[in-house]
Amino acid sequence: NFNGLTEIISGLNNNSVHRLRKHWESIPDPVMNVFNELAAICDQQQANKNMREALLRAPPPCIPPLSMYLKDLTFIEDGNPNTIREMINVFKRRQLSKIILEIKQYQQTPYHLERVPWLYDVLTNKLFPEKVMSDDDMWERSLVVEPRKKD
Repeated sequence: NFNGLTEIISGLNNNSVHRLRKHWESIPDPVMNVFNELAAICDQQQANKNMREALLRAPPPCIPPLSMYLKDLTFIEDGNPNTIREMINVFKRRQLSKIILEIKQYQQTPYHLERVPWLYDVLTNKLFPEKVMSDDDMWERSLVVEPRKKD
């Protein structure tokens, strides 16, 4: 689930979480190594090169990061005219088609998922028992958990 991976890495890199230096330093090196490897996959440098390579290596079924494809479609749409000398820009249409077909490919393999009761309980009752917090609320909570240093 590369889309989920992207969302998790993004959440952990949120300013309210990223600033918790003491907590990050307490994470064992092997766990941080895995985190750094996964964060490298989600790195958006070079048009998501690492993510695209990981997607090519991943056996189906697979959930690609929707944000990457939306960005691709936006660049194609905004960066190319609809017509060239009053003729339909076929190149643009082919580029859009290529992206859409790639996304569609991921929809062809069915998923056989089963609910894992303990994981469902953790996600619904322990991690997220309240409403989703705003960025301001998360920042305030991070200051309670780890106050700013006074120099």
